Amino acid sequence: RAGDPSALALAAVCGQLETVSFQCVPRLSDRGFAALWQGCPKLRHVTLKACDVTAHAVEAARNAKLDLVVNALTGPPKSYHGFSGLA
Repeated sequence: RAGDPSALALAAVCGQLETVSFQCVPRLSDRGFAALWQGCPKLRHVTLKACDVTAHAVEAARNAKLDLVVNALTGPPKSYHGFSGLA
């Protein structure tokens, strides 16, 4: 079962990770997402589709790591402060 446990495990060993995509992972929450962007120094692109990551967590990540691009897709496409698809 993917989600926070997988994200936390990945964050512990992701020194070279630049891009990650979580597709239809409702068990990925703000906690797992934060572990990824905080623990992966080279992470630059994240796609979140049908995850339980809040818009607040995405915005916090983007504000803290200015070179991070996050595409959060949960519903009909929208534009939100440089992100696409936040519902």
